[in-house]
Amino acid sequence: MGKNTRICSIALCAALAVPPPAFPQTLGSDGNEPVVLRAGQINHDEELGIIVATGGVEIAQGERFLLADTLSYNQKTDTVTASGNIKILEPSGEVIFAEYLELHDQMRDGAIREIRILMDDNARIAANGARRVGGTVSIMSKGVYSPCDVCKDTPDEAPLWQVKADRIIHDQEAKTVEYHDATLEFFGVPVVYTPYLTHPDPSVRRKSGFLAPSFGTTSSAVGTFVRTPYFWALSDDKDITFDPIITTDTSPIIAAEYRQAFDNGEMELSGSVVVADRKAGDENDTYTKEDRVRGHIFGTGRFDIDDTYRWGFDIERTFDKTYLSKFNFFENPGNSLTSSAFIEGFRQRNYMAASVYDFQDLRDDSTAPTPVIFPNLEYTGFGEADRYGGRWDATAGFRGLSERDESDNIRLSFDIGYSLPIASSLGYITTLSAKLNSDLYFVDHSTSTNSLGQTEEDGVTGRLVPQLAAEWQYPFYRPLEDLGHQMIEPVAGVFIAPNGGNSSNINNDDSTVVEEDDTNLFSMDRIAGRDRMETGSRVAYGVKAGHYFNATDHVEFFLGQSYRLTDNNALEAETGLQNGASDYFGWINISPHKYAQLNYRFAMDESDFNTTRNEVSLSGGTDAFGFTLTYTDIEKASASSSEIQEIQASARAKFDDEWSGRLFGKRNLQDNTDGGSINSGFGIKYEDECFIFDSSFTRSFVHQTDVNANDTLFFRLTFKTLGEVTI
Repeated sequence: MGKNTRICSIALCAALAVPPPAFPQTLGSDGNEPVVLRAGQINHDEELGIIVATGGVEIAQGERFLLADTLSYNQKTDTVTASGNIKILEPSGEVIFAEYLELHDQMRDGAIREIRILMDDNARIAANGARRVGGTVSIMSKGVYSPCDVCKDTPDEAPLWQVKADRIIHDQEAKTVEYHDATLEFFGVPVVYTPYLTHPDPSVRRKSGFLAPSFGTTSSAVGTFVRTPYFWALSDDKDITFDPIITTDTSPIIAAEYRQAFDNGEMELSGSVVVADRKAGDENDTYTKEDRVRGHIFGTGRFDIDDTYRWGFDIERTFDKTYLSKFNFFENPGNSLTSSAFIEGFRQRNYMAASVYDFQDLRDDSTAPTPVIFPNLEYTGFGEADRYGGRWDATAGFRGLSERDESDNIRLSFDIGYSLPIASSLGYITTLSAKLNSDLYFVDHSTSTNSLGQTEEDGVTGRLVPQLAAEWQYPFYRPLEDLGHQMIEPVAGVFIAPNGGNSSNINNDDSTVVEEDDTNLFSMDRIAGRDRMETGSRVAYGVKAGHYFNATDHVEFFLGQSYRLTDNNALEAETGLQNGASDYFGWINISPHKYAQLNYRFAMDESDFNTTRNEVSLSGGTDAFGFTLTYTDIEKASASSSEIQEIQASARAKFDDEWSGRLFGKRNLQDNTDGGSINSGFGIKYEDECFIFDSSFTRSFVHQTDVNANDTLFFRLTFKTLGEVTI
């Protein structure tokens, strides 16, 4: 019995001491785990010192298994051999096939013939033979590696791509795989040769090396370009990616991204820099500033202080207004950039924050100074529900705002409110609300009048505005057996406040854009921000109805209107909130199937029912095909709003398991100098288990002082599992 146990232990060690010669980690046996051996016959020749197991040998210890026709151990030469249909199953999922293996020197060194490996990610490696040296280094000769599936109909044909090498070396201590005299073949045709190629083995989560390159061409400033990013793993908690962009028409663009994880948070910084010419001036007088340093920096950070408080920052900054549009390799945020730093706390129903904001205006024709907000302190708290179901709430704030060389102001604010929902036995709900708003401003104006011609005075000003509101909802529900159910819900509200409260001495800094629509029809104050308030009294009323066939199929609509009971001409001129009856606001949602959706939002003039807002969105599709069509037509209603008339569309299609396509376009429909196409493009993508080819063409029609309409053609080739390569 002791002899058989000895055979089992030796055989197990043979199985575990022979890891995959190229990729997996070192697999050492654990002598404390029980060993199970099955074999048709076990013989021990004591004179020769040879132990032999034959006949479907199976050895298992834990999750490791060895199968072979024959296994033997020579005690005198300390040599273990296995032959015939050898199969080694590793806990990680790899399977190793061979015809013959031999190990010696306490199984630290040895050789394998005709080895084949099936990786846990379905990649494959094969070689004529492999040698194991020092227990950690495996050297394969005449090896081939490929993650691509072989065609079932023509298994003898070469896969989509493969790497052939004279030698493949797997160093389990360094966790690297090296290829010597390697050739990358595409459909069996050699396309790239390199004397040396290395990449980390699958046990490595992250390792320094080149990432998949990309290339393309654009008719803008850069011409043809190539990106060759390099990933540098500085340590387990930090890394950096260098992303040089080599172009034909300008100097190289140096970009980088830094990431670091901390015990209490994380941080990410990215940026770029280039020396290039920049056009300045306006469309009537343009001149060139040569060899200017241009670039950008973005960053985010979030850090926990304790279970209640955390702090963070957001950085968005560019060296000039047109850099991100002209060198469009990076995220384009639109018309402005916002940088901030903050500390905030959450405790039960309370929220506190202190922050600072800085803004950068990217609009080419904008000359207005951008404000700096420092500090910005805010608090919001909600009380527990009382015995009637009502709840108190309070907000407080302190804001300091400077428009650099223009006006400055400080705002102190405090609000306290109470809300009580009352459910009737008849089914309707009435919500009563009361609120007291208070603001104190310290202002220093740069001019004596504002944009509306109103007089502005320096000094201290303030307001105290009480508000009362009552909102009523009465939902009616009717089941329809197999046809789902219907619901209709009339809703009405009364909002009462004194008129006035919007002194011209108060700068309008955060209430410059006012949108009156269905989303805020029943809000106590429909003006966003704090500097302007909707004072005076009004009523609002509407109805929501729908037929719901099931969880996804339905038809529903809403129609509502408000009526201001008190006139405020100054507020109407500045915000567009009409005296008297407002426009009619509503929406219609139609979803006849889970694969189709139609949404329509509208506003109609209350006097002639002409639409002043039309927003139509039609979308649909399955996994194989999808599309989105959006039409927007919004009239300019006030000084705080702008006219919009545009259409945009996008579509995607999956032609088969590998090929897919996409296209998009956006067009300004206004009949003026701004009308015409904004952008359009299409893309084609091929992706299978081992390879990605992605291409796109984009045409931009946007014109700025330093940015002309341009075309961009982009390609990306990704060889999966070789996406991170050091050459």
